[in-house]
Amino acid sequence: MSHRDDALRVVMWTKPGCAACARTEALLTRHDVPVLEENMTDEILQFAAEMGFREAPVVLGVRPDGTSTWWAGLDFTRIAEFIGLARKERDRV
Repeated sequence: MSHRDDALRVVMWTKPGCAACARTEALLTRHDVPVLEENMTDEILQFAAEMGFREAPVVLGVRPDGTSTWWAGLDFTRIAEFIGLARKERDRV
């Protein structure tokens, strides 16, 4: 996935067979949020533990203004935020 520095995007680190991972990706992509899926690595697992995350996926969401947020698991609040941002981006075009 190529992107501009100010482009809305999500990077998800996932595990095989992870239902929350599949659901998160499906919800985001259904609403035109660009998603890059990566395999969970030891480095991301360590980062997740340091952040207190205990679920997959581990997600980095980058907003169009360049700010970002991290979350883990099936977080409907964050997913809804990024769906809303994608709609605003689409409506501006």
